[in-house]
Amino acid sequence: MTGPYTSLAGLRVLLVEDDTMVSMMIEETLQELGCAVVATLPTIDTALEAIRAHEESSGGTIDGVLLDLHLRGQSAFPVVDALLRCSLPFIIISGGGSGAEPDSAVSAPRLTKPFTLDGLARRIAEVFCSPRDRAQRA
Repeated sequence: MTGPYTSLAGLRVLLVEDDTMVSMMIEETLQELGCAVVATLPTIDTALEAIRAHEESSGGTIDGVLLDLHLRGQSAFPVVDALLRCSLPFIIISGGGSGAEPDSAVSAPRLTKPFTLDGLARRIAEVFCSPRDRAQRA
């Protein structure tokens, strides 16, 4: 991949989103950025399983997570807590206000839907990539 997104090429991203159309659009955008979509998961339970598998593999399967906070009528705060426990970078992607949130979610990096390709790329680079990672991927 060439252009402004070369530093994102090869990033392994887990997408946690329950809306099929939204997840398809985000997957397509991630692919345009050169990222590999590890999986797209629609529920809290499947997200927690993927995080557990990542931990068991010594952290070698996922570089970052895009997380919708509202999954099938439930708040995904248990996923936020699990991501914080294992120090896995994540970005909350949400279309609206979520009401009362624990401090862990309030202070988490965010991207409001709808977002642009450039907005997503910039946020992923800020949160998922260290300067050294970006240099190695370029």
